[in-house]
Order: sequence, then C-alpha cells, then structure tokens
Amino acid sequence: MRLQLLLACVVLGPDSCSTHPAVRSHYPLVGRQEATCDASLTGVWIRDSAARTDERWVVGEGDPSDSSCVLYLIVTDTTIARIVTDTLEMAWLGEGGWQRNAVPRGWLSQKQFRRDSARLVALVATDTLSEWEIRLAQRPAGLFVDLSREPEYQGLMGDDEVRTHWLWKAIPGGATFTLIHLNAAWLEQMSDSGHVTISHSNIDGAFVAMATGEELLALMSQFSEDTSAFPREGSIRLHR
Repeated sequence: MRLQLLLACVVLGPDSCSTHPAVRSHYPLVGRQEATCDASLTGVWIRDSAARTDERWVVGEGDPSDSSCVLYLIVTDTTIARIVTDTLEMAWLGEGGWQRNAVPRGWLSQKQFRRDSARLVALVATDTLSEWEIRLAQRPAGLFVDLSREPEYQGLMGDDEVRTHWLWKAIPGGATFTLIHLNAAWLEQMSDSGHVTISHSNIDGAFVAMATGEELLALMSQFSEDTSAFPREGSIRLHR
C-alpha cells in the first residue's frame, strides 16, 4: 500500500498527497461495463503547472475488442507523448500494455520509428512509464473519476499489494479538464464523528474506503459542492 501511495504521489503530483490526500478505495466506483463513455477525453493534455511544463497526460482508448468504456492514462513528458500519439499510434492490449500497430501512413523515417518503438518498449518493461486505468461515472451531481493501476508489489508469501482506486470529481470544460480529489482527511473525520457512515479500514496506517461503488458515488454526489469534501487545494487542471 505504501508503494502505491508513493507512485500516486509521483504521478498525480505531491499536492494530492499533502495536507489533503485523495481518498483511496478498495473497490472501483463502477464496473468496467458500467463506466461512462467519453471519447472526447482521449489525446494529449498539458498540466497547468509552471514547475512541470514538460508533463503530458496521454489518455488512450481501451482494447478495441473490449466493449467497456474504460480509458487508459500515462503521465509522461513531451517526447514520449509524441511517440505514443504521433509516431507509434499505440493501442492498449490489456496485460500486454501499450503496443505499436503498423507504421503510420506517411511516416518517412523507418529508423526513427524503430528507435521510438524500442525506447517505448524499454520504458514499459522497466516500469518507468506508468499506466493508469480511468473509469468515469456520470451522475446528476457531476462527473466522478476512478484512477487505478495494477499493484507493483507481489510478495512470495501471498502478501500482495491491493489495487487502490483514487477518487476524484471532474469538471470538464471542452479544452480544459479539472480533477478535484475527495479529501481523505475530511472523510475520516466525518466518519469518526458519525456524520457519515462509511465502511473503511486502516491499512498500513492509511484510511481506505471499503464501501461499494454505489455507496461511494452516493456520498460523492451528496457532498459534490462541499469544498471541504472536494478542496481546490491540490486539484489538477489540464488543458489541450
């Protein structure tokens, strides 16, 4: 669990792991087949951050043979974003990760194409390039997001890492997209005081929600406009 927290801090940004960490859930907000479809999110997004101007969020469609609307995300730099979206025309193949299709039509440099291919394969193999799954849930109160990734650690004695789902509220705006995390400190305090009844566990010293996806969506919908539940501090704003 600590490793997953570290990975999320690195990929999602240190603000999401500071005084207002995002809520982690043991269960997804929605099943794969119930995820909201929104192909308009695919492509390259740039994070509004003066300190990390080279960061790119690349959102890709899932396996075309899969009827669900699960999207996939990699957070990377400008060069890798170009390789993924322009040079290699990547396709998601589940356990196999990102894999290149045929050489794009009009691509002139076969040598550059092969170099880019080798570089991307090497990054995936060493886990330098992190891959996240996106599940969207549209409700009357707003659009909610579940970000997760496969656990990195697998122990020899069965003490494997548990997949963590990070819960966010999304504010789409055409060329902009803002993610505001559900505040773990707020939820823990509300739970301890009895103002909110939510199943949870203390795993490795951290508050982890154990409620079902529908219970979590009901909670997020109820407090969707509460700035204590969804603080602007630590939010992530992306633009095209």
